[in-house]
Amino acid sequence: MVFEAVIERENRRRAEAEKGFMSLFGDDDSEAADGFDDRIPIPSDEFDKRVRLAAEKEMLGLYVSDHPMMGAERLIKRVCDTTLAEVKATNQQEQNGGGYDRGPQKAVRVGGVITSINRRFTRSGDQMATFVLEDLETSVPVVVFPRSMAELSQKIVEDQVVCIVAHIDNRDDEAKLKAIDIQPIDLEIDEGPPLRVRTEPRYVDDATVMELRRVLTRYPGDSPVYLELEGPDRTTVLRFGDQFCCEASTQLIEQLHQIPGIVAVA
Repeated sequence: MVFEAVIERENRRRAEAEKGFMSLFGDDDSEAADGFDDRIPIPSDEFDKRVRLAAEKEMLGLYVSDHPMMGAERLIKRVCDTTLAEVKATNQQEQNGGGYDRGPQKAVRVGGVITSINRRFTRSGDQMATFVLEDLETSVPVVVFPRSMAELSQKIVEDQVVCIVAHIDNRDDEAKLKAIDIQPIDLEIDEGPPLRVRTEPRYVDDATVMELRRVLTRYPGDSPVYLELEGPDRTTVLRFGDQFCCEASTQLIEQLHQIPGIVAVA
């Protein structure tokens, strides 16, 4: 932010020194000790995390001070149903002939940060792209075929944290993802107001838990869910996993009240 002023100052001082001008306060940067300092003040501002990490990656080839995924684990778990490590483990199991039957191929949702983008054209002139999806544990290559490129091209952004809907390509030793959709993840989302569901331990059985899961997953959102178990001596509070964060709407509260044993919802 101030390098031009710093260079201008130094050039001026060198020019004065060449002409024989001398400073009354000395020629080195110890002037501050004498109460005089004409050095350019350097602002204490910090780069935005995303900008800083992008610059580190461009200069050094790796993130140094932080990682784009750090602190985003809760959001990633909420919107994704698997991890890159699980994708690689599935591929390794198939390659080793472990008897894993994937059955009809279904799409998975996996999160990470986009790195190492490579856009190119096929022999027929259609554009496609490959990149690496990286999280805090590992990385997996991703390919975007021409039929998806028109829709996804603008979403392929270096250092962007995303949730990718993809098929797993297990034909080679190294697992790959074939992207169907790419959705950026907003890391600025704050938790919504907590939803508290109160019941008694005697009402909590498999049927109640399954019904709670079914209802909560129909209303995904940002509010964490707490289950309060009222006992004779004390109340135990349990927090549902982040994948059950919900939108605390009137419709959701009405459906929760209909579950047998639920005493109150707030």
